[in-house]
Amino acid sequence: MKKSIFFAYLWWILFVFIGGGVHRIYCGRFFSGFLQIVLYWLGIALKIVLIGYVFLGIWAIWWLIDAFLTAKIVEDFNAAQQGKISLEEEEKIKIIEKFYELYKEGKITQDEYEQKKNEILN
Repeated sequence: MKKSIFFAYLWWILFVFIGGGVHRIYCGRFFSGFLQIVLYWLGIALKIVLIGYVFLGIWAIWWLIDAFLTAKIVEDFNAAQQGKISLEEEEKIKIIEKFYELYKEGKITQDEYEQKKNEILN
């Protein structure tokens, strides 16, 4: 399913206080999305011992860089989805190819091949 750049940026800004990452999860980048959230909460938890500020600093830089990367992430996701075909369509293609081979070998006529192809596609 095609993703929207508008919604990706909406999730980027709205979920900043839970650690961001939701915009990445929305675009299928689950690992980096959850990593961003974990980095944020690890920083919050470790603020008491001051090391948490390092984690929060890394998270903040990453979150800001995502302001420029989010559109590209959405475009990459949409391009990848556009290139995929379903397993059902792939099976149909294989069956049609088998009938084409039978036609080329002379085992079935062109009319039979066309009829089977139309049955499979419809």
